Amino acid sequence: MDQYGIANGVRTVVRVYEQMSRGTGRTSRMIEALKSGDRVVFADEREARRVKHICQDCGLDIECVTMPPEDPGLLMHRPPSIGRTVFDHSWVMARYVYCIEQVGREIARLEKAASRGGEAPESQMTSTRMMREQDRAQLFFK
Repeated sequence: MDQYGIANGVRTVVRVYEQMSRGTGRTSRMIEALKSGDRVVFADEREARRVKHICQDCGLDIECVTMPPEDPGLLMHRPPSIGRTVFDHSWVMARYVYCIEQVGREIARLEKAASRGGEAPESQMTSTRMMREQDRAQLFFK
């Protein structure tokens, strides 16, 4: 387990970045750069439909797909796009958060596999409680 709280700190920085980036025109710039035949990958079905409608209103034939950030390999089960494949900023952010969480779980598995047993240090146990509280908060705010 990440007894130093590094994963929590990195997740917090990512969330602060996401909040500060709202309303800066990321989606608008992405749409302006798209060409007919491009594919955009989203984590959220509602956002995919919204962008698809905007693109249609602009006369663009864009493929908008929803793909879980936890399993980007699913994209390889689709035929290649006619144009480019672009990932929506929310998908990219969700992928980073998922990978950060995966590293935390990997560290916990490594520590357990490489140890004969014993209790986790108090700071580690506190970090674990903090992570559980943050997980509950994420469920609340989704």
